[in-house]
Amino acid sequence: MIYIIKENRTFDNYFGSYPGADGATSGKLSNGDTIQLAPAPDVYKHDLGHEFTDALTAIDGGRMDAFDRIPLYGETLDGYTTFSRDGIPAYWAYADHFVLGDRMFSSMYGPTFPEHLYTFAGTGGRVTSNKLSVGKYAKELNGRTGSYCSDPGERVQRFRALTPAERDRVMKAEETGDISTVKDFWDPAPACFDFDVLPDLLDEKGVSWRYYANPNDWRNALHAIKHIRFSPAWRNNIASESQSIGDIEHGRL
Repeated sequence: MIYIIKENRTFDNYFGSYPGADGATSGKLSNGDTIQLAPAPDVYKHDLGHEFTDALTAIDGGRMDAFDRIPLYGETLDGYTTFSRDGIPAYWAYADHFVLGDRMFSSMYGPTFPEHLYTFAGTGGRVTSNKLSVGKYAKELNGRTGSYCSDPGERVQRFRALTPAERDRVMKAEETGDISTVKDFWDPAPACFDFDVLPDLLDEKGVSWRYYANPNDWRNALHAIKHIRFSPAWRNNIASESQSIGDIEHGRL
């Protein structure tokens, strides 16, 4: 199995007009108007906000009508764009020949780091943010600055362990877009965890695996799993993205 992660896109952005799919070709604005989705550019001029709170704002308690109110460039209406076959022909060809999951959704409200935790752990570990800083205890690894478990000074925002009553309060706040209440339940936490991950299950079954992500890149979320980072797997199973093409060409996946 080969699992390729593409981020910062939605189903409707890629496949909203794909024939037969449960997509969308129009979207609601916060003022009540409905507009047609514009053609998506190959490269956006800027990064549309996609933090945890941006998603709360845009989804608006399930009304899906406030993507124009995202604080970072929401007013550009870049959240109301979609591709056609001409824009991303290879992806549409994959949909033609394989399977297109048109009712699959993001595991949580953004952003990159906790979403990447979901890809191999099935959980974001209650994390709600990317790392808050490079950390004051950054160490040098192979000439590069360490990250996550390699840097005890790094922090991420994380929901503290909640009681059932607190969970109910958070859920209600999310449904009403009450961002300040949601954030009241966050605390900065070290960006190093030790929960079970998919590689553990593969190792138990004797199935080989490789994770392609540059070792000290902040998007390499396995760097935040302690028993992976400080094990032989870090040398033997974590490879740079640039190595992936050669491994494919030479049958070394």
